[in-house]
Amino acid sequence: MQINRSTFSILFYINTSKTKKSGKCPILGRISIDGENTAFSTGLEITPSDWNVGSGKVVSKSSESLIVNRQIENYKMEVGKHYRNMLENKGYVTAEMLKNALRGIGTYQNTVMQEFSNFLEEKKKEIGIKNAENTYIQYCKGYQHFKNFLKEKLGVDDIPFGKVNIALIEDYAYYLKVDLKLSAWSVHSFIAPLRTTVKIGGLNSNAILPYIDFDLIKNNSKIIVGYSDVTALLLPIFLQSNLVTFYGTAFFSEWGEFPYPFEETVLSFEKCTFNNMPYGEIERFSFWTDEFLD
Repeated sequence: MQINRSTFSILFYINTSKTKKSGKCPILGRISIDGENTAFSTGLEITPSDWNVGSGKVVSKSSESLIVNRQIENYKMEVGKHYRNMLENKGYVTAEMLKNALRGIGTYQNTVMQEFSNFLEEKKKEIGIKNAENTYIQYCKGYQHFKNFLKEKLGVDDIPFGKVNIALIEDYAYYLKVDLKLSAWSVHSFIAPLRTTVKIGGLNSNAILPYIDFDLIKNNSKIIVGYSDVTALLLPIFLQSNLVTFYGTAFFSEWGEFPYPFEETVLSFEKCTFNNMPYGEIERFSFWTDEFLD
């Protein structure tokens, strides 16, 4: 196979024309190959005063800045990897091909919105069997909210599974809570089907372990409690920070219960965390539900 070498570069810059109320600007990337340029959204943002135009990086030393710079480096490595693979396998590369590779087009078998749509089809068949019609309607609302989030915040119609991470889920939760002004329980009910679709949770929450400052947690002790995603974090925090952690109630699932948390949930949590006496026998709650209410 003949390999056509090309001039290839990638740089990052901020779009000051899209400054948000917070004063931050979105960080964009630009791929250039043989005079052809194409820009892509990184999903990152920073204040202009913290940005160094020459290096294309954040200059401040805050923990947030370090994370942003690390993500920029990850983009560079990923683009470089796609460039080398395409050059080797296809013999040529274009800027648009690299942009599509970043978005997962032609790289992943399915995308999040495609799989979300398949998820809705399955749930539609289960109406009256496993799910109530109101639950299915709630799932459909969640689908539309996430679709709008991708379009408004990331400027895309879909994303590959490889781009779904904890930060994206948190940004989506912020969008639902602040931009759409939804209640805590509504936020949970719309995120739940997305999490089921992408199967994000305890399987990859361990990805944030390298970024946890265990000494900071140890010196600023708090009650750390949760399950699912948090399960993979409880033991490392216990071992590295020497703090007791609790496998129990989650913020959205229990404390966001509509219209208020169940009394047994509150009493059990207080008994476990605000009592020096042994908890004793754990009894089955008299009531539970997995119904989504808006």
